[in-house]
Amino acid sequence: MQPETANILFYLSATVLVFLLVILLLRAVATWYFKINRRIELMEKQCNQNIRLIEEVIALRESLSPKAEKDTPEQDNIAA
Repeated sequence: MQPETANILFYLSATVLVFLLVILLLRAVATWYFKINRRIELMEKQCNQNIRLIEEVIALRESLSPKAEKDTPEQDNIAA
């Protein structure tokens, strides 16, 4: 091989190697991003579920409060 051909082959192989390394780096970053994104989605889903449960507890407490107020005077009258 001539010296120019060796240089061309070296630069071509170096370029292909750099290209492959960039592709692997992009793949690793994409995998990392999607894993983080999935965790965020799961956390968001859990937070929404917790908010819904808290709203249900608040609604239940509000619905039971009038009943508790009505029951208290009757129990006082029975005890007297």
